[in-house]
Amino acid sequence: MAHQLNQILKLLKKHQSNKILVIGDIILDKYIFGEVQRVSPEAPIVVHREQKVSYSLGGAANVALNIRGLSLNADLFGRVGSDESGAKVRGLLKKHGIGDHQLVEQQRYATILKTRVLSSSQQLIRLDTEQTGEWQASDWQSSFDQIDWSQYKVVVVSDYQKGTVTKEFYDLIARQVETHSIKLIVDPKFRDFGFYQNPYLITPNKKEATIALSLNKDIDDMEIASKLVSDFGVKNALVTLGGKGMQWVGKDGESIYLPATAREVYDVSGAGDTVVASIAVGLSVGLDHQSCLILANESAGSVVAKVGTQPIEWSDLVEKSNRFSANKNTLSTKKQISLNDFCEKALPKIRNKTELGPSPKVVFTNGCFDILHAGHVEYLQKAKALGDILVVGLNHDETITRQKGEGRPINSYEDRLSVLSALGAVDYIVGFSEETPIDLIQKIAPDYLVKGSDWKEDEIVGGDFVKKSGGYVHTIELKEGRSTTTMIEKIVKTYGEK
Repeated sequence: MAHQLNQILKLLKKHQSNKILVIGDIILDKYIFGEVQRVSPEAPIVVHREQKVSYSLGGAANVALNIRGLSLNADLFGRVGSDESGAKVRGLLKKHGIGDHQLVEQQRYATILKTRVLSSSQQLIRLDTEQTGEWQASDWQSSFDQIDWSQYKVVVVSDYQKGTVTKEFYDLIARQVETHSIKLIVDPKFRDFGFYQNPYLITPNKKEATIALSLNKDIDDMEIASKLVSDFGVKNALVTLGGKGMQWVGKDGESIYLPATAREVYDVSGAGDTVVASIAVGLSVGLDHQSCLILANESAGSVVAKVGTQPIEWSDLVEKSNRFSANKNTLSTKKQISLNDFCEKALPKIRNKTELGPSPKVVFTNGCFDILHAGHVEYLQKAKALGDILVVGLNHDETITRQKGEGRPINSYEDRLSVLSALGAVDYIVGFSEETPIDLIQKIAPDYLVKGSDWKEDEIVGGDFVKKSGGYVHTIELKEGRSTTTMIEKIVKTYGEK
């Protein structure tokens, strides 16, 4: 994870000139900080003594602010009123370098203001000032026509259902992104997701997705995301699961799950905006979907540890990357370990490593890894990204011979062990001579059991045990055309007769 986050940050730095357009409902968040020490004599209510007042950007403006925090440029298209709150929004946008030249100011509209009263970091009450009503084309058409769509690779629609994203308005956006081959991300609030035609990605939370799908029972998170793709015709769906993490499913069958990384949660306000902004930034610079989710996961994990609606900041991720790297150095460098030593010595230490989170996650996979190739490396990196510690069960030579015949393995156990040990994604290697790794799985009891997508979930050895123990079974898409058998056949075909 440390290496991946570090590489992601380097890539973002190279593409700081990239620009993303955010469209949607603009909100101003007001925070009144103070303390409560007594009950009012006038009524059975507490008396809040004000100490400090602060303002921050919310809604679509917070998405733009998070994009800036991740070092890319952002333009914002939406509406504010000709009022004090509208002026504060413009001031904050200018302060953070967010393009507001496409901001529409309406005389008859009141800027949405959410006022939160807090005592000792705890919200006591929220007071909302808003004037919802659909935005008329006459209000936005001239400004919309001035947008230079050619400068954007990604556009985000942040719909808080406050009247800005009308059907007519959205359909025009959809046509423009299709014309200019732009990836459109929609953070939805409407119950009928059919409202949003043909986005590249839709990002509801689990509750929103359940309502949209009219589900009256709890079903598997991956199934929820899959139904969004099939029922609403979107290319990809990302369902955010709060403290459980996030689940991505693509139209092509791609499935990625990442658990949440937050160790302390003070305030979830704006965390969804951070996720959307991170995905947009990742897609803009060319990250694959797995890397986009890693960026989103780490960013969201940082912002929920702050009080109030606060964006991700570049320094948050740099600090996290450095901390991960330092923690990596504290882990055992002895990667080969017996099953007993791992369970009795290493595993208790892993479970107590608080710097890895409140409950460090152990990922287990197994295989021959005979001729290590790019497919193996990518597979192991993706497996490691699911948790904190990756344990690889490695077949001994005699097991491979029994399963694959004489002549296999090509490389001895010691050689395979040496090569696997050199991979940063691998933390521990446990050898086994049995036909299956079921003994390892039952004794290690991993949080994630991982196999390649060539396995059906119900065929994975140990899968039932892991799920009954509260863990997850996960399959990873294999790199096409990469396998040891294919490589051997190619070598024989090319050099066999020479």
